[in-house]
Amino acid sequence: LVAVPLLLGFLGLTDFAVRRFVHVQDTYGQALRSLARMPEIVGYVAQGHAERVSDVAWLVARELRLSERDTDTLRTAALVHDLGQLELRRTLPRGATVQAAPSDQQRIADCGARLLREGGPPGPIADLLNNQAVPYHRVLSGRAEVPVGARIIKVANAFDDYGGRLGPTYGEDRRAGMERLYLGLGYEYDPRVVEALSRALERLHPLPDPGD
Repeated sequence: LVAVPLLLGFLGLTDFAVRRFVHVQDTYGQALRSLARMPEIVGYVAQGHAERVSDVAWLVARELRLSERDTDTLRTAALVHDLGQLELRRTLPRGATVQAAPSDQQRIADCGARLLREGGPPGPIADLLNNQAVPYHRVLSGRAEVPVGARIIKVANAFDDYGGRLGPTYGEDRRAGMERLYLGLGYEYDPRVVEALSRALERLHPLPDPGD
């Protein structure tokens, strides 16, 4: 008889803790989505860029069979990947980081990661942002250890910066975006990630043969 109220009390505390956790997670997600829109609101990047990069990153993560947790972290990091552009003195053309010098790309990545770390505890997300500008040849040479999530963000961002788009009506845009990625294959971009993107796009919306 004594155990029953104790058990009910414990269940009540557990329910309260779970509700608080869900509320914190929702508030945290809303805050990050608001942060993701800031570079677009102030005109640093093209409208819809963050959402498009996040969608492409999600496709690649599914193709590579990343865990659900890693996929969620990646998708959130992709949303805020341009946050560091807020500290630029001069905006980039269309906000396209692929047009920036490697040192500027890394500075944007570092600034974004620092802003996230100062605003809260999202270590994994900040780590992905911090490594998103590292070229793949540094991974091959052993000079850098870059999480696969950061390599996915790099490819997804470049695909959108080069004009690649999802959807059945963007066949030529997709082809052009992939061609630009293939030019940097193995040096700038991870071949495994690029091929995963190619497979995912072909499965979603098969392109007709250019010779047809």
